[in-house]
Amino acid sequence: MSSDGSSPSLPPPSSPTPPSASSPPPPPSRRPAQPTQPTKASPAGRRPGRPWYLVVALLGAWFFGSNAALVGWERLSLFQTGTEQAEPAASEETVDDDRLQAQRERLDDAVYAARRRVLPLAAASLLLGVSLWIFAVGAMAGRPGARILLCQLVAAHAALGVLFYLLTPDVRRVERDVARETIDIAAHAALDGGTVDARTQQALALTGQAVGVWQVVLQAGDLVLHGVVLLALTRRRTRAFYDLARS
Repeated sequence: MSSDGSSPSLPPPSSPTPPSASSPPPPPSRRPAQPTQPTKASPAGRRPGRPWYLVVALLGAWFFGSNAALVGWERLSLFQTGTEQAEPAASEETVDDDRLQAQRERLDDAVYAARRRVLPLAAASLLLGVSLWIFAVGAMAGRPGARILLCQLVAAHAALGVLFYLLTPDVRRVERDVARETIDIAAHAALDGGTVDARTQQALALTGQAVGVWQVVLQAGDLVLHGVVLLALTRRRTRAFYDLARS
């Protein structure tokens, strides 16, 4: 209280000053918590799916193996039993049946005569066929080592087909003759023993000439199919699929 009896005057309370734009931000401990958003999984660590062409290629390799093993086994069985054929049990065979049987025996005789060349090729076909079948199944299970060996086996099987084509021209010649005779027998059987007119004879002659071309087309098509399988087994997505399986 002052000397004149009045109470002393107090300064008015100061209002809080708003923070200026140049003031430093509050420390991290005092900042309001920001809502966290869920992070998406990176697709880089995810294993890619099996490409569709890889599935087709593995099925093709499995088919190559099954066919090669079957062909090799049949040829080896022919060399084991010889060319002697058992007498037919039925006595109602027609002349066409006899001619067809004669053509089959002729082809077997040609293969047996070339046994020094055909025998090792047949054994290789059997071994390659079994190996192709086994490693195709392993590659289907996602084993990286099976894919690498399968590529080598597919290339070896293609080379074996070319080798057999080049080393057995006599067998191919008999195959052409047998195919022409079989076509002629089938045409006469369709006519029930009747006469064949000139137009049909000309069509049969053209068909017989096309047998040799068809052999070349089949061999070229076989090489193309092997190349397609190899391409599918060595593509980038295929390698990535098996590389992640290895890691």
